Amino acid sequence: GFFWNGSIVGFAAIAFVGAGMLITGGMSIQGIALRDSDLTTSPFLWLVAMLLIGVTEEYVFRGYALQSLWRGAGFWPATLITTALFAGAHLSKPHENTIDIGIIFALGVLLCVSVRVTGSLWWAVGWHAAFDFGQFFIIGTRNGGQVPQGRLFDATFVGPAWITGGELGTEASYFMIPATIATFCKTGAWHKRLYNTHCMMPNLATWIREKDEKWFHPFFATHPDIHVCNARKGDVSTDQMDGLLLTGGSDIAPEFLRQEIADPTLIDKDADPVRDRWEFETISKSLACGLPILGICRGIQVLNVALGGTLKLDIPGHKHPDQKDHDIQPLRYDTTANHRFEKVN
Repeated sequence: GFFWNGSIVGFAAIAFVGAGMLITGGMSIQGIALRDSDLTTSPFLWLVAMLLIGVTEEYVFRGYALQSLWRGAGFWPATLITTALFAGAHLSKPHENTIDIGIIFALGVLLCVSVRVTGSLWWAVGWHAAFDFGQFFIIGTRNGGQVPQGRLFDATFVGPAWITGGELGTEASYFMIPATIATFCKTGAWHKRLYNTHCMMPNLATWIREKDEKWFHPFFATHPDIHVCNARKGDVSTDQMDGLLLTGGSDIAPEFLRQEIADPTLIDKDADPVRDRWEFETISKSLACGLPILGICRGIQVLNVALGGTLKLDIPGHKHPDQKDHDIQPLRYDTTANHRFEKVN
């Protein structure tokens, strides 16, 4: 799961920093600091405490606040704002300096990116908890000049501050720079693998009218890895597609309907038999191959007819001139209706 993957990466990052300090002589271990019952109780208490910190800080800075700003301002503005707040929350720590705040800011961006990549908060929680557990309990690094109680090793930190982080501990060590960069690279590579594995439709077959492209373009522009094959513009090989998108548009041409049409004026004049033929043939191929199909508005009607269904050709009032010829129609509603569908139709 995301939590365990994040935990492994977080622990690997702090293990790299600890190994770097040991190799360069900035850290030396005299033995185990725990005795008797502390060998079991202290790891448990530290683990619970770090999990609580991970859940709390990630929920506050990468949870609701990030999601709300993301929807309103976009991902990167939301990331910079919430990460600035995250870094700012550490400014009151004694002995704080530029390198520590800079690394904390970079880690904040990293954790925001992880939320975008995984669609979940749990990778960030796992990373945060494992990283803190490693630096405070196992390494026993200082934090704002304070030595953690109940740490695993009896260790001393005698090297220069750029190696050990000084009074600020491992987060201010220069070894955090390659560890952070490596984690960014790991997250980016994982994103590509996750996208190829979990994105249902990286290669998407569809038919989009020219006048509808302006509505779809902003969405697809934010998902450049989705390759959209618009059959209106050229041949589309369904053998190479991962999904079918049935978009909105005009009524289905009469020759494709499975019912009598008492009033032909109910059918849009700009019905497109060429499009209908392509969509019905492609639906058949997609169903045979087990490809996912997403229908939007008219697309649901097309799928229904392709599966043998019929349509209610008109809702009273939609034939009116002020309704029939608009791509976007005013919403009509009846608050006295008993069913919610009737209230808005």
